[in-house]
Amino acid sequence: MNIAIEKKALIKQFNEVQDEGLIETIKELLTPQKQNKNIRASKHALSYAPELIEINNRKYTLNYPLRCLFEKEEDHFVIKNELLDIYAVGKTGDEAEKDFNEEFDYLYQRLNSLPDENLSDRFTSIKRFINYYVKDITTW
Repeated sequence: MNIAIEKKALIKQFNEVQDEGLIETIKELLTPQKQNKNIRASKHALSYAPELIEINNRKYTLNYPLRCLFEKEEDHFVIKNELLDIYAVGKTGDEAEKDFNEEFDYLYQRLNSLPDENLSDRFTSIKRFINYYVKDITTW
C-alpha cells in the first residue's frame, strides 16, 4: 500500500470518529506545543541536517545536508546518524552539536588514514559514504 492511500484511509477513519474525548486525545498527541498532563513525554525527536561541519581548525563542506535524528531525552540531547554510526550527546543542544562535529571529524580523519584492506566491510562502507558526502575540507 502506498503512503497516499494510507494517509487517505487514516483521514477517513479520523473523520468517522464520534467520541469527542478520543478526538481531543488524538489532537493533543498530534500537537507538540500542547502539553498532555496524562502522558509524560520523555523523548522528543527533530531533524538535524548540517551542510557545514566546523571543528578542530577544519571546515567540512558537504555535498548534501547530512540527515540526523536530534532527540531530547530527559535531561540531555542526542544527535545520531546511524549510517555513519555517529552518536553524540550533550547537556545542551549546542554541546550535542559540538560532540557530533568532533565525532564526525574523528571518524573522517581516522577512516581516511587507513587503507580499505585494514577496515572491516562495515567501516569500508562508512568510509565510502562519508567521502561521498564531503565535498571540500578547508583548514586554518
